[in-house]
Amino acid sequence: MNKRDYKLTGEGGYFHLFNRGNGMQNIFLDNEDYKFFLLKLKQNLFPDETLKRMRPLPEGSFSIFSYCLMPNHFHLLLRQNKEYPVQKFLLRVCTSYSKYFNKKYKKVGHVFQDRFKQVNIEDDEQLLWIQAYINLNPVIDKFVDNITKYEWSSYREIIGMLNGFCDKSFIFEKLKDLHGIKKFFDDALPVLRINKKLREFKFE
Repeated sequence: MNKRDYKLTGEGGYFHLFNRGNGMQNIFLDNEDYKFFLLKLKQNLFPDETLKRMRPLPEGSFSIFSYCLMPNHFHLLLRQNKEYPVQKFLLRVCTSYSKYFNKKYKKVGHVFQDRFKQVNIEDDEQLLWIQAYINLNPVIDKFVDNITKYEWSSYREIIGMLNGFCDKSFIFEKLKDLHGIKKFFDDALPVLRINKKLREFKFE
């Protein structure tokens, strides 16, 4: 992996992006909703030339390191690889999802709460801990008791249970192998569960 410059806020920058439903409403109501949001992520990461109406961003504009979709919010950890800003990427994804959601559930108005939140990553340690925070979010929030049971975070992809679209180069660079990755996640969970100040300072 190329040397990371954490002072970058545009091309080459690393970001934790998150948003929730307007008025704290749930934004994912069934499995098809989760699948549609992930499809839009994938289509904007790896544009299909047959989808001309999308006017896709150039392939390789962004890399996603981790994601988690929860009933009323989502988290993404990504790197901006080219000049196209993260706002443009997320606007495309969320606009497509909002149109789908409002049409499916016969709603009008905003699906998401205001503008998304963005945390710029400052160092390797923060990048690694945000990986843990995002992937373990369903267990931290006590939504499930075993993260391997949760379908809508990138945890199972990162530990090799299934294929997906995440860039795993950083986490393997730092933790070497699947054993090291699993151990890090296992060790991080109790820390993240009890240390609210760490979560607020590092990730939000």
